[in-house]
Order: sequence, then C-alpha cells, then structure tokens
Amino acid sequence: MNAETNVEALIDLFLRHLSEERNLSPHTVSAYAVDLRAFAAFLESTRFGPPSDWTPQIWVALAHHFRKQNLAESSIARRLSAIRSWMEYAKRKGAMKQAPSNALAKLSPRRRLPATLTVNDMRRMLNQPDGKSVAGLRDRAMLELLYGAGLRASELLGLRLSDVDLAQRTARVLGKRGKERLVPLNGIAIEHLERYLAERPEAPSDRLFLNLRGGPLSRISLWKIVKRYAAMAGIDKEVWPHMLRHSFATHLLSGGADLRAVQELLGHADIATTQIYTSVDTDRLREVHKKAHPRG
Repeated sequence: MNAETNVEALIDLFLRHLSEERNLSPHTVSAYAVDLRAFAAFLESTRFGPPSDWTPQIWVALAHHFRKQNLAESSIARRLSAIRSWMEYAKRKGAMKQAPSNALAKLSPRRRLPATLTVNDMRRMLNQPDGKSVAGLRDRAMLELLYGAGLRASELLGLRLSDVDLAQRTARVLGKRGKERLVPLNGIAIEHLERYLAERPEAPSDRLFLNLRGGPLSRISLWKIVKRYAAMAGIDKEVWPHMLRHSFATHLLSGGADLRAVQELLGHADIATTQIYTSVDTDRLREVHKKAHPRG
C-alpha cells in the first residue's frame, strides 16, 4: 500500500468512525469528508511522503496552500481542525508515532466576525413572501423561525409537526451532536406558523416544511428561498440562512439580552462561541461613535 492509498484508506476509516462510533450527523461527516479530501489532494501535489515522515512544516504548507485558494480564514481554521482530528486518529491506528500538530497553535487564523443584516433589512425581507400562496405562507413561517428563533438551517428543516407546540409557543429542536433544546416562539412566528399549517397540504412526510411535491424541503431549496427574498428586499449583498441566525443573536444582544440566555437560545455548548456576537455590536457602536461624535 503506497502513502497516498494509505491516507485515503485512513480517511475512509475515520469517516466511518465519526458516523458509526461518534454518531455525528451525516451533514457533519460530509463536511469532514470535504475537508479531508482537500487534504488528500494537497498531499498528491506535494512530496511530504507517508504520515510517519510528516513534520510540523506540513501545517505551514497547508495554511499557505489553502490561502492561495482564497478560502475564508474561518474555513481554513475548520479545515485544519478536521485534519488535526484525523491525524490524532491516524496516530491511534499506528500510522504515525506522533501527530505533527504542535505547529497548529502558531497558525491561529484571524477570527472573522459573523455577517449580519440590519433590523430594517430583516423587516423588509420578512415582508416579501406572498401571503396568498401556500409556498409564500411556508416561506414566511420559515424566515420567522430562522430570524425569530435563531434556528440553524438543519434544525429548521429537521422540524416535525409534533415538535411545534403552538399553545405553549415552543419548538423542540435537535441541534448539533443530537443535543435537544426547547426554544420559545414569538407571537409573530406563531401567527405565521398557524397560517401556514392551516393551508399545509396533507402529505406522507411529517416534516413541518414541505416542498411543492409534498416531500421534505432540501437545504439547497432553503438557500435559494432566502437568497430570493433578500434580493426582493433590495439587500445588495450575499445572504444565506445562517446569516439570519447571526442577526437574531446580534439584535438580541443589541437590545440588552443576557449573554448566557442567548447562549441557551442558540444551543451553544461554549459561551465563547456566543461571545463573538458582542464584538459585532461593539463594532457597530464604534462606527456610530466615529460618525456622530465630534472627536470620533
């Protein structure tokens, strides 16, 4: 078995380990696969040899390689993290004596702040769906949950009819690593959910949000829906479903919400993940000060 085949085989074993032993979601395993296939392609174009010969220099080469591809710093960080996890697995399997991970700390990429929309942008966008069609009612309800409850795209699309309690104004959400949480729904979201459910067609699927054929809505379809309404609202930048979640968190903190409460609403395991949204608001305040204060 040559070095390249050995790496490919170890990647396949690692992906199976993530799926079968660590019970990670198919979406997460797929993300690991993309990052590790990119790593394998990098190895094919270089001469680092078998895993047992790798040195910390490989991290410098990797970071340089990915930056030449114009990847976002956050994407590079995620990709390097996936490779580091795979190396630790390869070490346990005896493919290398010591994973050359010690140089990774020196390559900490700059942290990119989450992209958000303004409150006015969100208002315009939420008002775009046609309230007279089933698709429009569905789309408005989805947008209200993405922004009003801060759901991830996978959480929204995974909702089943039984997960929503209109009387209690809550939704049971299955988040990352199978972690379940109960999120409150605001009155506007409830109103649009009720309108959608009254017109939702009967279908074999118990998923809350259906496509026009009566099956579960796909991630690609959701992405296109969000992008279309952003364009209709005159928002002149790229908009994707997760940006509504970013906006949810940022607007809550701007309104004085407690950081710990926002952490729970978002389903973050680590408050440091939530804390980055305070930087977004600080940047906004700094810009306001710069424009409005005589000494700005």
